[in-house]
Amino acid sequence: MKHEPHTRDRQDILDALYECAEMEDVHILYACESGSRAWGFPALDSDYDVRFIYAGRLNHYLTVTNRRDVIERPIDQGLDLGGWDLHKCLALLRSGNGPLLEWLVSPIVYETQIEALEPLRQTVASTFRPLPIVHHYLGLTRGVLEKMHSSTSVPLKTYCYALRAVLAASFVTERQERPPMTLEELLDAAKPPESVVERIASLLEKKAMSVESDRMLRDQVLDDYLTSTFQRVDAIELPRRTAAPSHEPFDLAFRETLRRLGELG
Repeated sequence: MKHEPHTRDRQDILDALYECAEMEDVHILYACESGSRAWGFPALDSDYDVRFIYAGRLNHYLTVTNRRDVIERPIDQGLDLGGWDLHKCLALLRSGNGPLLEWLVSPIVYETQIEALEPLRQTVASTFRPLPIVHHYLGLTRGVLEKMHSSTSVPLKTYCYALRAVLAASFVTERQERPPMTLEELLDAAKPPESVVERIASLLEKKAMSVESDRMLRDQVLDDYLTSTFQRVDAIELPRRTAAPSHEPFDLAFRETLRRLGELG
């Protein structure tokens, strides 16, 4: 069964964000697309996966009780809205969190408090560790390939997810830099064989006219490219564990952000 396309304009999304911030009494530092719309391969019925980083008031943190560090809203007419507290974000970034790094390079940004967000951005840039990110993307690729193994057909989005993950792992391994978020940029950097480029172009055309549940027969050219790229990157000897950076720059970024928001004197 076909679904109606989801359409949300920027103002709709901003209104939902501002309403959420007022209800929760928080500062929204940054909000962006985080799913297939930002990755460059939405389907007709793709949700708007809006993710945001927020900071609470000072008294939110000065308490002996446990408090939620996420904000989640039920999906409403294709709008999937969710946010993580600044304190949680900095702790996750210290451990090398892939999704958060993606948020920060999303091509679709709805809100950003540039000055208040700068301490977080500077800390990310100075403490970036490639190895946890490579492991993250290889893990995603491995999971998708294992799911595909016993199927003669797969959802179109499965190939898109696998391609983006394995190309991001390859990008980080080769350049020791944070990868771009879009599949197009990753393909430009990887320069796969022309036969693969043609198959991917056809895949993306179909994906743009599909719904999320649409499937396709397995494609041997794509299968071979995914498998060979995964095996090449996975064969590179990487330490299984790397020490997390000192907590001090993350603590400083947390306090400086609250100061810039007027929560600290």
